[in-house]
Amino acid sequence: MTLPTEKYLKNITQASFWPLHLTGWLMFVVVHYIQVELMLEPGKVHALLLILFYTSVLVFLTIQRYFYKCLPFRSYSMLKIILIIIATAVCLSFLRYMTVNLIMAFIDGRGLLFLNKLKFRDVVWSTFYNSMIFIGWSGLYFGTKFWMEWNEQKAQTQQAHALAQKAQLRMLRYQLNPHFLFNSLNSIRALISENKKNAKGMITELAEFLRYSLLSENIMEVPLNQEILAIRHYYAIEKRRYESKLEIDFEIDARAADFPIISFLIHPLVENAIKYGMRTSSIPLRVTVRAVLIGDTLKVGVCNSGKWIEPPTDDNHKEDGTGTGLKNVRHRLQSAYPERHNFCIEHSDHDVCVRFEILQKGDL
Repeated sequence: MTLPTEKYLKNITQASFWPLHLTGWLMFVVVHYIQVELMLEPGKVHALLLILFYTSVLVFLTIQRYFYKCLPFRSYSMLKIILIIIATAVCLSFLRYMTVNLIMAFIDGRGLLFLNKLKFRDVVWSTFYNSMIFIGWSGLYFGTKFWMEWNEQKAQTQQAHALAQKAQLRMLRYQLNPHFLFNSLNSIRALISENKKNAKGMITELAEFLRYSLLSENIMEVPLNQEILAIRHYYAIEKRRYESKLEIDFEIDARAADFPIISFLIHPLVENAIKYGMRTSSIPLRVTVRAVLIGDTLKVGVCNSGKWIEPPTDDNHKEDGTGTGLKNVRHRLQSAYPERHNFCIEHSDHDVCVRFEILQKGDL
């Protein structure tokens, strides 16, 4: 099935041929005519010959183009394409030469008698000379065609990449920990009878966090400060659940506030830090979210007190490790920032830090 974008790019490629073809041919006519004017003194016959020359070459170039369109050249080797170009150029150059001479013979009243006056040397020289036009045009034709198809492929690759990113982001959003929502709702229910004001505040934080999730669905990148704001809403919810058992510090460089990143990139790291830090850390669990812009590089780190939990080696114990969330972050970094990011995990007996760096596009 052809995607709408593919149809659009195909239409652009087809529609762009004639403007390029006619513009290029007009430029050739102007340059060629100036050269002829400098070399010869034009007369009536000379003008007619020039008109026939330009018209006949344009017609046979058009025939050549339709012949090329019928060829499955993508399956041909470069050598085979070159041989086809040379053979086609020689044949069309010969046919053009004979056609022009035939037309001129009928105009002069000689008819087919012109064949008796043809010289083999003149035929060979004219065929060879004019075949250069067809060969040169063929080079431009295939060069332009390959360039356009490369741009099509590049655009399609970018579109596929964008769709994959969106699908991955949507998958991450759908993987939002059900326990987080379940526990949040349970905490809200408990707070309603104890402290309606706190319950209302928790509902607001949850609504704001979910609103960010929905609003960023169709946006590939968001400013860093929006991602941090969503994490603050998430933290506010968790803080109401764990109370004094949880402390989070935000150390965000003001210069990094507008740095564009893909949404929900940092959140899984904070979620992991709380979820698994609660299992190994002394109370209170301390989490630090850092972001700093150094030159053209954004450096982000999420650290928590506690010990590192090794990812599971089998599918039966996925819930015991941090493999899924970190793997997701790694993959999204690789897809969105190929060749311009770093990712590392540092851990000791007392803390765990997950860090990544992103270099701004265009500065490589």
